[in-house]
Amino acid sequence: MVEHKNFPRKWLNPLILAFACFVLIQGGCQLVSSAIILIRGTDEKPPCKEKLTGRVAVLCWTDPSLTYTDSDNANMVGSELSKKIALKLGGKKKDKLTMVPQQEVLNRLDNYPDNITGEEDLIAIAKDLEADYLIGVYLMSFEYQEGIGVYQGKATYAVTLIDGKKGEVVYDNQVIPQYVYPPNRTVSSDAVNGAQFRREYISKLAEHIGWEFYPHDRYDVDI
Repeated sequence: MVEHKNFPRKWLNPLILAFACFVLIQGGCQLVSSAIILIRGTDEKPPCKEKLTGRVAVLCWTDPSLTYTDSDNANMVGSELSKKIALKLGGKKKDKLTMVPQQEVLNRLDNYPDNITGEEDLIAIAKDLEADYLIGVYLMSFEYQEGIGVYQGKATYAVTLIDGKKGEVVYDNQVIPQYVYPPNRTVSSDAVNGAQFRREYISKLAEHIGWEFYPHDRYDVDI
């Protein structure tokens, strides 16, 4: 009969450790990265830590002196972007909040013919709307036509969150890098017309702004 000898127990852990090291070395950084992803996940936490609940309004406003592409104007851009942000935010947190209808928000702007001038105006609008929270997005620049028949979206903006019940600012991000879509290339009108690109760009911009308030996949990048 062949005698089977067992390894002494003291050798067991070092052998496993050595084998694990060998596998990691052979697999390289990809295995390490995969392990980190499994442990930490891929969600990027939003910079705003306030938990949005209840009745939430979104208001985008722009500098009326800016020049817009084609037939765009300040009210049109602000309105479309507000709708997209509200739609995306409502979809992410549909069980926790109620989005104030955009037309109801726009109606309040009639009381501000000289445009919104500061936090006091946002607080007043939040209270007027009886909103638990008001997301204010100040669009400082907005363009999407790089040249004749060439498109690339570029926008700069600031985000403010108002607690309507407390009547105060609870989140303020005024230092956001310029958003560029697509980031590393332009799009020719041979591939898409101006109206189609504009809709896609506004949708992407709205999603990017929404990331201030809800988690997103850190590997979800525009190309």
